[in-house]
Amino acid sequence: MRNGAQAIAGYKLGTQVNVGRVAEMPIDTDASLVERFLGGDTTAFDALFDKYQSYVYRIVYGILGNAAEAQDVTQDVFVQVYRSFHQFNRTARFATWLYRIAVNRSVDRTR
Repeated sequence: MRNGAQAIAGYKLGTQVNVGRVAEMPIDTDASLVERFLGGDTTAFDALFDKYQSYVYRIVYGILGNAAEAQDVTQDVFVQVYRSFHQFNRTARFATWLYRIAVNRSVDRTR
């Protein structure tokens, strides 16, 4: 089983980017992926990363306006998600929580 930084290090931003990918996934997928990940299944995090990497990048790029910085911050967002998953409120939508983290990390980068 991988741990925080080691698990994130294996992800490469910009691979298999599909702008419409979030909309194509079934609605109940996020809740089940969250439950699986919290239960110890790291492949569920892989699926969430694949599903949301371009979504997060677009949010971050929209705030920062710089592609290289947006890639760095996007990576930071997923590291924070991985490390903070135990704080996720399971009654909330995962995408909303992720959006908030992406915005906060982007604003922090501008300071």
